[in-house]
Amino acid sequence: MNKKLVYSFYPYVKVYTESYRHNKKIINNFHNIKLLNGTMVVVQSHDKVLLCKEYRRAFKKFVWSLPGGVVEKKLSPLSTIKKELFEETGIKGKNWILVKKFKRNGNYDCGSDFVYFTKLKSKIENSEFSNRNLFWIDDKKILEIVKKDNSLTPGVISALCLYLISKKIL
Repeated sequence: MNKKLVYSFYPYVKVYTESYRHNKKIINNFHNIKLLNGTMVVVQSHDKVLLCKEYRRAFKKFVWSLPGGVVEKKLSPLSTIKKELFEETGIKGKNWILVKKFKRNGNYDCGSDFVYFTKLKSKIENSEFSNRNLFWIDDKKILEIVKKDNSLTPGVISALCLYLISKKIL
């Protein structure tokens, strides 16, 4: 079927209109949104998890998030998240586990997210990272945030729920 690029902001987003066939029916002018894949990590240390407070344009305020970033072309998701974690927090992890890979949207191809768990290996103290909005949060507070905070993205909710499930809290 046909596919037409209608918008591009390379390399971050491309929007196409396309027609496709499903159950012998032709669907016209369907929008397909291509985004880069992303990574995020739940860092654990002494029964606490590292959360960040970052400004998110969609919410127009600072919200809870996890360290992460987009997967660059020449890096694997694991290499990306290790690099992003250190750049954003000054932290290095150990015992890395890919917990889940999921599509961000079931209809539009908005990329995939890779969720990792890691344990704290080392961190840089008294550096530029000390002034960042980084918080070590216990399981009870994480559960409260997941249940009550309406300013979380689906990826952060999913990652934190996977963590709580792994701890048999959910």
